[in-house]
Amino acid sequence: MTSLSERPSEPGRLLRWYLSSATLNMPQAAGPVAFAFLALSLTGATSGGAAMMLAMVVAQVVGAVPITRLGRDVPPGRFLRRLVAFRTAALVAVAALAAAAAPFAWIVAAAAVAGSVNGAAYGTLRAMVNRLTPSERLPRALGISATLNEVTFVLAPVAASGLGTVSPTISILVVAALGAIPALVAPRV
Repeated sequence: MTSLSERPSEPGRLLRWYLSSATLNMPQAAGPVAFAFLALSLTGATSGGAAMMLAMVVAQVVGAVPITRLGRDVPPGRFLRRLVAFRTAALVAVAALAAAAAPFAWIVAAAAVAGSVNGAAYGTLRAMVNRLTPSERLPRALGISATLNEVTFVLAPVAASGLGTVSPTISILVVAALGAIPALVAPRV
């Protein structure tokens, strides 16, 4: 039996992990712009978008450890899919609440719910790469992932800006859909 470090990496699974890694942060990358457009359309001021991002980030920090512990007995791929599905549902709720002209506090709360799983999802995805590539290739895999992450953080606000001028609600739905990609393509480990 060969150890993990002696096995060759499986390119298809690693490519799926790269795609998951590149799209997982889509809501955080596009959020400031998408939320600002949404807040502007609902309240007349972009500061509500900052409140939504703050709620999302605080919930991410608070939820990271307890939510990660909830998944310790679940296979990482399955747990990641559940977390991403939960976040996607919460982002769809943000769009639905906005379309229904719900009180803005509810929209901020839905953004916080969406953010609550971000830390656990990121940690789970990061742990998955340890099983997909030998340790001597791990720095390269993480370097490629970091580069793709930078591309996401450059392109996502541009896309959110373009979509936000058409419809802030549609912008949130597109961000949710792109952020859901890891639930569809993350490899099983």
